Amino acid sequence: MFTKSYGNSSTKINIDCNQALFLEETGMEIERRKFQRHSLRFQLEVRGYSQHGKPFVETAQLINISGGGALFHPLQADQYFQGQVVETSIILPGTPAIKGQMRTRATVVRLIRNSSGQPVVSLHFLDSFTLSRDGENLNCESKTNRT
Repeated sequence: MFTKSYGNSSTKINIDCNQALFLEETGMEIERRKFQRHSLRFQLEVRGYSQHGKPFVETAQLINISGGGALFHPLQADQYFQGQVVETSIILPGTPAIKGQMRTRATVVRLIRNSSGQPVVSLHFLDSFTLSRDGENLNCESKTNRT
């Protein structure tokens, strides 16, 4: 197998030349994710500010999620831009009485259109998730007094 190294001294990527030719001819990208993506059709509430500083809130449909980010269909695609920081809440199904959610901040990594022409937003999570119920954050640490 013949390989070539691409990149500078801090980052090197070895690619099989046959694989590189196939990727070039088909237009496919090399998988660069650290985490496996999982299809998850939950609702995602997104809060942020447009490029013009106008606040927005929308409830969108998740497509998939991984340990590092998520992909979703926005309803207001014109509100998003690359590098934008947004607040996200994944609405947990089956919890209507307590309104269970997993919250975190995320950065908009890319905005694309899928093969059907629908807008898609890719997010990178900035923080660990915080669980909440009834809009109140839950502290998962033990509150035992030590004496």
